[in-house]
Amino acid sequence: FRMDSREMRMDSEFDHYLVDMKPYVLRLNHKTERQRCAVWIKKLCEPVGSSNFYLFRNTRNMYAKLLWHMLKRGMLDGPFSTRPESGPLKPLPSYMTIFFDETIPSTDSKRFYEEPSATSSPSKTASATLNWLHDEMKGILTNINLPTPAFTYRLQNEGKLELKISGFDLTNDTDQPSTVSGICEFCCLTHMVGLLFTEIFYVFSNIYFTFQRFISTDPGKGKIHIYNFVLSFSVTFRDEQSLVKIHEKEIEMKTKVLEARFHEDKLKMQHKHDLAVQKILDRKNNEIEELKSHYKGKEKESEETKRKVEKRAQQAMKEVQRMEENKEKEIEELKSLFEQNTNAIKLEYDSKIHELTCKMEQDKYDLQKNHTRGIQDLLDDTNQRLSAMEEDYNSQAQATKLIITELENRVVQLTQETEASMTAKQTLLSEKQQLENVHEKTLTDLQHSSSKCNSLLRELERIKSDHETTVTSQNNKHEANLEFLKQENSVLTAKIQEVQHDFEDQIQNLRHALQDSEQQKSRDLREKESLHQQDMMSLQHLHDKQIHGLKAEWDEERAQHKRQTISLEDIIKEKDEQIVKQSMEKKQVSTQAEQAIDNYKRHVNEAQQKVYADMRNQLERMERDLEKSQVTREKLQEEFRKQISELKEAHNDELNRQRLMQEHEKEVDHQRATSEHEKVVRDYEHQLSQSEARLRESLEEQERIAEERKLQHQEAIANLESQIRDLREEVVNSNSLRRQQLVELGLLREEERQKSTKEHDSVVSRLEAEIDRQRMEMHQQHAAELERQAQKTKTRLDQLEHDHRQRLDRSHDRIAEAQRKEQEMRETLMSVKKEVEDQMLDEQKRREDDLMRL
Repeated sequence: FRMDSREMRMDSEFDHYLVDMKPYVLRLNHKTERQRCAVWIKKLCEPVGSSNFYLFRNTRNMYAKLLWHMLKRGMLDGPFSTRPESGPLKPLPSYMTIFFDETIPSTDSKRFYEEPSATSSPSKTASATLNWLHDEMKGILTNINLPTPAFTYRLQNEGKLELKISGFDLTNDTDQPSTVSGICEFCCLTHMVGLLFTEIFYVFSNIYFTFQRFISTDPGKGKIHIYNFVLSFSVTFRDEQSLVKIHEKEIEMKTKVLEARFHEDKLKMQHKHDLAVQKILDRKNNEIEELKSHYKGKEKESEETKRKVEKRAQQAMKEVQRMEENKEKEIEELKSLFEQNTNAIKLEYDSKIHELTCKMEQDKYDLQKNHTRGIQDLLDDTNQRLSAMEEDYNSQAQATKLIITELENRVVQLTQETEASMTAKQTLLSEKQQLENVHEKTLTDLQHSSSKCNSLLRELERIKSDHETTVTSQNNKHEANLEFLKQENSVLTAKIQEVQHDFEDQIQNLRHALQDSEQQKSRDLREKESLHQQDMMSLQHLHDKQIHGLKAEWDEERAQHKRQTISLEDIIKEKDEQIVKQSMEKKQVSTQAEQAIDNYKRHVNEAQQKVYADMRNQLERMERDLEKSQVTREKLQEEFRKQISELKEAHNDELNRQRLMQEHEKEVDHQRATSEHEKVVRDYEHQLSQSEARLRESLEEQERIAEERKLQHQEAIANLESQIRDLREEVVNSNSLRRQQLVELGLLREEERQKSTKEHDSVVSRLEAEIDRQRMEMHQQHAAELERQAQKTKTRLDQLEHDHRQRLDRSHDRIAEAQRKEQEMRETLMSVKKEVEDQMLDEQKRREDDLMRL
């Protein structure tokens, strides 16, 4: 679409407002206000909506005008006190037009921007506007040394690829790809710079708005050249792999270059920050020097007025001396009385001044004494707290040591119990093997007992059913092989009446012992796991308590430091009030002295000189006191910084100690577990060797018996061997299941250990994050405290300036009062002279009358 003249005029007005408010934004004192202004400017520079262009531009210009007027007045009220809301701008209320009363200065805006006239073409206007934009961009880019978007690809392999970008052209023709790429690169650049500096963000937001406006102008009016970007490339896609490799290499080189430039930018920003701080300090020093020169000029003016008053007083004294020559007798009496009165008043005044000076010195000494006492109390409190923290830490370390010793004793006890259970298990296995041998020998006797074959078959069927039930029950308990052997032993004892009762009793006892040992082992394992979990929970609880205690102590110390600083500020305020009261008392005394000295002009001049000298001395003393208070405040700040750094180092040392202790405990537990495992394996091998020896002996005995009954039981063996094979396969399967379950238990324990280590690492990371957050909060509080102190010093300087002005006004009033009293004295002297002359004339007349009478 095309923009009509009214919309172009509104856009030019908006550009005027943006350019005019730039210096006022940069003059804002607080960083938050500058950021808020930048956010509002970004909001105002958003593109025009599609609903109503004229209404949108009108409200936007009203907001810009209101923001400019408020920045001129140095305050941000109304809608600019908060950040802008999302969505379109709301219309301003009618009462906001009171800020538009003053005229809009256009001198600053003419330097950067010229409004397009009706006769000028849009291309000229665009070039003029973008020349200003080019200058702004050039200054900013040279200051921060941003990387320019220039790179070159060259490939020579059956063709040529050359992509050279030294800028970009923004056109209104059909060349849309170059326009889009230029806008994208420009928006990325503005986004980067906006995150770093408010001024850069301000300028780029103006540039972004000018893009939006000039892109939508008449497409037949030419091109808008922002930078001389040339995009020329000729591509042949014959070797894609080589091109991709070159592209990856260049991307790596670009990342390295960008990292180096980022570090350079960071150093330059730091240097800029240091220069800005130095400029602020120089500005404050210049202001102080200006105040000193101002007060020196005021003192010179007061001295000149004093000299004039002295000259007038000398003239008056000469006139008075002439009149006194005629009336010496009467004046000598008055003079003697006046000298006596003046000497008494002078002595009283000197004594009062001496007392006041003594009080001032005593108060200063008391203030210094209280200050040193407060610092000593702070040091004592910190030392006591550190000692208490060390005692708590030692007690906690002893408690952890006791817990570790108890756990070690418990582990030793459990290892002993497991060893005992393993020995019992080995004995049972040996006895089981013996019973198997006896069973094999008794099978030979079955061949001779043909008459008992039917009964044995019934018993075999019953044994099969019993054996199946026992195998299913023992598969659940991972001991199927033991039950099978016990059932075989019971069958053999039933067949062999001579050995039956003995073996049945032994098998029953062994069964109960095995069950008891397995139950005891499972109970011990559960107890061990529960104890381990309880110990882990208790250690974690103790660790959390320690962390919470350290946090509470840290908060208490910080609150106490705040209270101490507040109390010191209250003491300083009280001392300032006392100084003000003393100055008021001195003023009262000086007024009394002036009233007493008004009877005689020479003493009035001397009293005025003394008063001015006292005022100068008081000003010098107050300057010295201010310097001393600043030095003490800086010392306190340095001491607080040292204490904070010491506390941080102590806290970091404690964390490192805790980490080392936990790692050492992990290593000790791992070594102990490995040693216990090796010990159990060795015991198991030893028991196996013993059981093998026993089995060999029993085998020899059973072979002797089996040879005697071998012929009797050959037929029964043939029938039972198949059953034995099946049962052995079941035993092997049960053993494999038991081993698999043991492996799963080991994996579960390993997962629990890894989980505990992960939880511990997460707790440590959380603690580190909390410490970093507290450190950032302390830095922020320190910066806020420095700003507050600077504001307080500024207010104090303003108060001192106000006091000096009041004192100068009072001195001028006193001089005027002295001149008025001098005039009154002259009038009284003239009246006294007239009265004396009248009296002399009356006396002469009376004498003449007396002579006439005589």
